[in-house]
Amino acid sequence: MADSDGSVHVLLLSYPAQGHVNPLLQFGKRLAAHRRVRCTLAVTRSLLNSCCRAPPSPGGGGGGVHVATYSDGCDARGYDELGDEGAYLSRLESAGSATLDELLRGESGEGRPVRAVVYDAFLPWAAPVARRHGASCAAFFTQACAVNVAYAHAWAGRVELPLPTSAPAPPLPGVPPELEPADFPTFLTAPRRRPLRLP
Repeated sequence: MADSDGSVHVLLLSYPAQGHVNPLLQFGKRLAAHRRVRCTLAVTRSLLNSCCRAPPSPGGGGGGVHVATYSDGCDARGYDELGDEGAYLSRLESAGSATLDELLRGESGEGRPVRAVVYDAFLPWAAPVARRHGASCAAFFTQACAVNVAYAHAWAGRVELPLPTSAPAPPLPGVPPELEPADFPTFLTAPRRRPLRLP
């Protein structure tokens, strides 16, 4: 998995929403602290445009993490260009797959082949793209384990959505009983809100 000089290039692929970028960045800083590990955090162009006036310099992610971009197909305004979650996710997958492929090819062409892709679990389409380039891949869950357990209960239909916000949360196996309704993500308490957007 390492290059001939013993170095490893890890690409971290972030989902373009609040609460998804920083956990991957912090993970990248920890990886980059190891000798011979190069970390690159890839964010969507629209996200970078919304938060930065100038593109970050190489290694500008902080802690030795390099920053790169990929496209969600809505480079000017992200989700707001379409205003529809289904259409946005479809475009994110098609444009994201194509531009991730270009990014991996470009890094290899520059002599920095990516050996591992760690992708946000909301981006499962990244795994086949990474494998086509011979990179190992792993999903990264940016939320607490209890949140993922609560999602699993909702997906399996074991709780009725939306969860009540004025009464105690229903007991869910695997979720700490002291959690209040406000501790749950809005996916579960207000599923009709638009959770894909950054505020």
